[in-house]
Amino acid sequence: MLWYALFETHSRDEALEKFVGKPVSEIFDAKTGEPKPEYKQKLIDFYKQVVDPAIEVEGDNVIIKLKRPYGPFMNIIAQSANWAAILDKETSIKIGLWDGKADTWWKWKDMKKEESPLYAWTNGTGPFKLAEWDRKQQKVTLVANEQYWRGAPKLKKVIIWGIDEWSTRKAMLERGDADSIAVVLEYLDQLRGNKDIQIIENIPTLSVTVVAFNWSVNPSSKYIGSGKFDGNGIPPDFFNDIYARKAIAAAINYDALIRDVLKGFGKRIPTALPDGLLGFDPSLPLYKFNLQEVQNNLKKAWNGQAWAKGFKFSVAYNQGNVARQRVAEMIKMYLEMAAPGKAKIEVQPLQWPTFLDATKRGELPVFILGWLADFPDPDNFIFTYYHSKGDYSGRQGENFRKFVSTPRKELGGKSLDDLIEQAAAETDPQVRAKLYLQIQKFVIDNCISIPVYQPVGVRVQRTWVKGWYDNPMRPGMDFYVVWKEK
Repeated sequence: MLWYALFETHSRDEALEKFVGKPVSEIFDAKTGEPKPEYKQKLIDFYKQVVDPAIEVEGDNVIIKLKRPYGPFMNIIAQSANWAAILDKETSIKIGLWDGKADTWWKWKDMKKEESPLYAWTNGTGPFKLAEWDRKQQKVTLVANEQYWRGAPKLKKVIIWGIDEWSTRKAMLERGDADSIAVVLEYLDQLRGNKDIQIIENIPTLSVTVVAFNWSVNPSSKYIGSGKFDGNGIPPDFFNDIYARKAIAAAINYDALIRDVLKGFGKRIPTALPDGLLGFDPSLPLYKFNLQEVQNNLKKAWNGQAWAKGFKFSVAYNQGNVARQRVAEMIKMYLEMAAPGKAKIEVQPLQWPTFLDATKRGELPVFILGWLADFPDPDNFIFTYYHSKGDYSGRQGENFRKFVSTPRKELGGKSLDDLIEQAAAETDPQVRAKLYLQIQKFVIDNCISIPVYQPVGVRVQRTWVKGWYDNPMRPGMDFYVVWKEK
């Protein structure tokens, strides 16, 4: 995010390749990780000419120079300090981080987190200090920093404990051994009626769950059957056809999912842009569950080939996610009801690492995934889902990338990529909102992907917890402002 904001490139490697004129794989020695001799000076120049000038210090001020206007920048730089954390330089060097020299920066390139000196070292000036990190118990203990610049916190100790089993968490909350716990929505009613437990509902979230398509699946994928129209598979580009995508959009009973599975803790949204951000427009049309439309679209898909010859493919989700499982089961049930004997859909529950790997390799034709805001700006969602270089673009296939990067008459001769970049660079909120409306109308008309729901949050805590407030951009809890009052 910082590379894109500052340098208008999507990663350090992309910026480096543009500067050197060679792919990263050629610049560095694969065995040693060091730059090849002929490129070493180029890497030094890259730091001196590109990176270093972008950030300067003048007295107590840090001056950051962007290559072009970028609307979300202030939200990125302010987001809970996650993207703009300030570490003490002397301490960082002392424990083994980069020494600040132009001819050494690549030694810290692509370091695994477990290998980083920061992995097990606290370096900060916050209201709490790390007392213990028990990895086996998934338990972190914090103690108050009495010298904190805003004043010492009211809580003297905080324990964050990963308890996987619901019944154990529930019992801890009921006994008062836990002050607040993560709640499984289907079990929420078990906590109602306890006068010592407070349930806070309808908490806004900046998150979406989407059914996405791969418009050009890896031909070696086992999730597209035979790989052709013969009743036992689909061609790799099956979802390059808008009617194939529209058939899936009509095969999800959105209202039933929110009512029966999410217990009301979700809301419909027109696109992958959540309510609460600039550009959200509740008047945009929603996809509707309609069995007849499923059938109509299947008959039109691939000029009738899908209907005439039959088809088979898999819908994947990460195992253990009940809501996503139900979505996959709906797609299977309603497609097979609309096309009896023609549609054969397999629901594929995959372990999270397997699921991610399969999407990254472009093997899944239909998959269900979500996005949680990194910063509170529409670009974080619109770019992610709909731009040819967005985080999910590789999982949606080369045909998707061609579609969104090709200029179109209905977009005034611009591509969807162009509009997304124009909206991100625009600093006038009203102009940005209009651009995002245009983008979303195009996305809906072409059924690029299917927004299933925006989650609505819930929090449970003992009534003695005071001072808690909701901040959708701050996962977890602001322990500094919280206290207990028995």
